[in-house]
Amino acid sequence: LEHGIRYSQHLAASDIRKVGEQQSITSLCNKLRRNIIHHVFNTDISAEAQSFVVATLLGNSKLITPETRAEFSAAGISHILALSGLHVGIILVMVWFLLYPLDYMGWRRLRLVITLVLMLCYAFFTGLSPSVVRATVMASVGVTGLLFYRKSVSINALGTAALILLAFNPYALFNPGFQLSFVTVASLLMFYNKPVNMPRKTKQSGKFRSWFMALASTSAIALISTLMLSAWYFNSFSLQSLISNLVIIPLFPVLMFLSVIFLMLSCCDIQMDIINPLVDGLYNVISSIAKFTGQSLPGHIDNIYVTGVDVMLYYAALGCLLLWIHNKRFMWANMAVLLVTLIFANGIYLQATTPSSGFVVFNNYSHTQVFSFTDGKGTLWTPNGEADVEEFKTYNKAFLAHYNIDSISSIEGKECAVLGGRRIVCAGSESNKAKDSVSTKIDVDYLIITKKYHKDIEKLCKVYQPRKVILS
Repeated sequence: LEHGIRYSQHLAASDIRKVGEQQSITSLCNKLRRNIIHHVFNTDISAEAQSFVVATLLGNSKLITPETRAEFSAAGISHILALSGLHVGIILVMVWFLLYPLDYMGWRRLRLVITLVLMLCYAFFTGLSPSVVRATVMASVGVTGLLFYRKSVSINALGTAALILLAFNPYALFNPGFQLSFVTVASLLMFYNKPVNMPRKTKQSGKFRSWFMALASTSAIALISTLMLSAWYFNSFSLQSLISNLVIIPLFPVLMFLSVIFLMLSCCDIQMDIINPLVDGLYNVISSIAKFTGQSLPGHIDNIYVTGVDVMLYYAALGCLLLWIHNKRFMWANMAVLLVTLIFANGIYLQATTPSSGFVVFNNYSHTQVFSFTDGKGTLWTPNGEADVEEFKTYNKAFLAHYNIDSISSIEGKECAVLGGRRIVCAGSESNKAKDSVSTKIDVDYLIITKKYHKDIEKLCKVYQPRKVILS
């Protein structure tokens, strides 16, 4: 149910009969993408590097292992594992430079048209993910402006991309990827300031310093703009991105360039003794840096709980800060400080009013989980089943962060258990086979009626004598 799947049916291969097929652009792109992935997996580079190339160039990030995702996430650079505006921008620059001879021959507008067509084709080919569509629309607006000798405004291009995406899928507005992508780019466009003009000698001598400061400021703005959304959706954020981006982002375009060459050669079944080791080696370098920064440097904070009020106050504070930067009126700066103070006050209030102990039933049609916690330590019980603590942590991060629970133990799954000093019985599918009555009723504190129980409660009360009956 968490993935939107409500029913599944397994069929034998002999029961499946093909009755027709309708070719579309999407199906043709999927078929071509599968063939290219097959060629990539037939090469001799490592499996991790193969998955990385497929994810960053073809948009299929499902092959990235959970361990790799965890390492890159801890380092704050998980964005490079999924095809996004960064990747599209690098590929756009590569295409633009490859078409430079057309500009040299005086065919600049043809160069722009070919670039625009290739960008649109690439977006369709990779599956039209929100981040790719956003980057493609923004780049298309810029290229179209150059084509017709008109100036394009980046924030207008970003708004156009948002309208196009929402016109086809209004529910994308509530997608974390959509929100993080557009908030990051909008913040970069509104907050980033170009360096002031300097004398020629100073500009030449400080070229590297200007580039370094631009990269550092871009990473800082991206971190600040997504800080609260990351805490809201993932209950964590990473400060290591300020360091890891400075080291990895300069290497990433080189890896992308080598990966494009490797992909074209692998599609032609050509194995080069130079390109393959370079792709594999550079990926291993980036992966090692991500692993080192994620494990050795402090800054990754988990178990964070924020409310919707905190999110609204935070972005209102960023808006006031933006107005202060543009208008230079301290009224907006004071308003931003006030809003941040309200966020801390709300956090203190939540901390003071959140109970330190509790008893919760997590119930769905597949299984029921009973959870008891006291002073940051919890106990998980799955009646008539095995308690999967890691799965429970994955699906209940916000709950665990809200109640400051940092350690969870489990007890063996039975129909009856003692949890948090209470004797508890869960009425599920096994309870349907229980006796209608007994000579002496079993005294229990809680009788939990799960969604798997389909008989009358009165029949259970002939067997058990509960102090409370819980309809979960």
